Amino acid sequence: MSLLFALWLTLPGFADDASLKQEAIRGRSELARAATADGLIEESIREWQLVKRDDPANEEAAKALASAAKPWILAWDSARHRKWVAWSEKRRAFTGDLARRWANLAEQRDKAGDRDGCWEACQRAFACDADCQRAHELLGEAKHDGVWVTEEVAAKRSKGLLELRGEWLSAADVRKRRMEWAEAWEMHGSHFTVRSNRGLGPGRSVLALAERVHAAFMREIMGVVDAPPVTKRLQVLDFSTLEDLDAHIKAEHQGGTTPKGVPGFYSPGEGVHLAVLPEGSALTRDEVVLHECCHAAAGRAIPLTGWINSRANFWAWEGLASYFESTESRDGKIVTGNPSIIRLKLAHDELADGKFTPLARFVVLDQEGLGKQYQQAAGLVHFFLHWSGGKYRETFIRYFKVVATGVSDEKTFEKEFGRGAGTFEAEWRQHVMGLK
Repeated sequence: MSLLFALWLTLPGFADDASLKQEAIRGRSELARAATADGLIEESIREWQLVKRDDPANEEAAKALASAAKPWILAWDSARHRKWVAWSEKRRAFTGDLARRWANLAEQRDKAGDRDGCWEACQRAFACDADCQRAHELLGEAKHDGVWVTEEVAAKRSKGLLELRGEWLSAADVRKRRMEWAEAWEMHGSHFTVRSNRGLGPGRSVLALAERVHAAFMREIMGVVDAPPVTKRLQVLDFSTLEDLDAHIKAEHQGGTTPKGVPGFYSPGEGVHLAVLPEGSALTRDEVVLHECCHAAAGRAIPLTGWINSRANFWAWEGLASYFESTESRDGKIVTGNPSIIRLKLAHDELADGKFTPLARFVVLDQEGLGKQYQQAAGLVHFFLHWSGGKYRETFIRYFKVVATGVSDEKTFEKEFGRGAGTFEAEWRQHVMGLK
């Protein structure tokens, strides 16, 4: 092969699968090294995982993943965030360019009549940039209301029509029917399906929060970055009225009754139920979604073999979900542990007022004994995850996994920590009183 011909093959317009995969490996390796240098552990792990996807035998990626620090985030200050933003801009530029090159290859295949090859190249483009316009257009899709759909669907929607069970109806008629629980909207993410009769927008918001807290839980507790999509998604049922929830409970839960004054709950057999936010609720609806979907993520990741509610250490189950109410997105970076959430503010105030249960007694309470002491539980989880550079974090995670299986007893705490809960009281008080 002549040098001129070799150079001709490497031009963007004449790329092939092999050359683009090699470019992806090279670029992602550089991004991974840069992330490591900036202390962005999660980002480094993610890029090396993508390198391994394209090159399973890549030794540098294997060594980097084997020696990587834990991906959890103990603190996320403004200096670290600036590094993350700068690194993310570089990544966005690289992946955007790579997506365009895959789309160029898809277009070449489309012109050659290779529709299967075109589709495959488009999927590679979407893996780099889910919003790659040219790839979507090659598949006959147009963007409408922020979502890529077929050109036919986009044309119908531009006329104010929406599809419902094979019929194209006015948006007003569809909304009216979707408000009935039997025909509620359904939307799917990588790990959750949300069924909602509150509206398409509210349902999408619930789905985004559910996926966000799933990513946060998997990273912080399970040490997993970018958990792969699942075929059997976790279910979130988002009811617009208490009457809808009551009817569902009676029909699906052997004639049971809806818990009174509860804005949401998780049941292992079915999923998350979101009710109407009670008047005067201390929590926002978003915090309720994060709390209950954290339970769902934990229930999926840690198989239940016993029954959590009736056992000692129940505080950890509710405390962790209360802690993850702090999950937020800063310019797209998912972070947790913000001490300004209402649970932690209440934990601070109640501790200052002497309204707390001594830890030796607190940790052995079951659900009935715990009652509404979720703020103390949230503060204790925050302490174990963040105190003194996370010195107790790994021990707490190991302990939580035992609790989440539903097999803990009154000796579990001391067995896992190697000391009684009361010995942590001075440090716990100092930590909670220092939260700002």
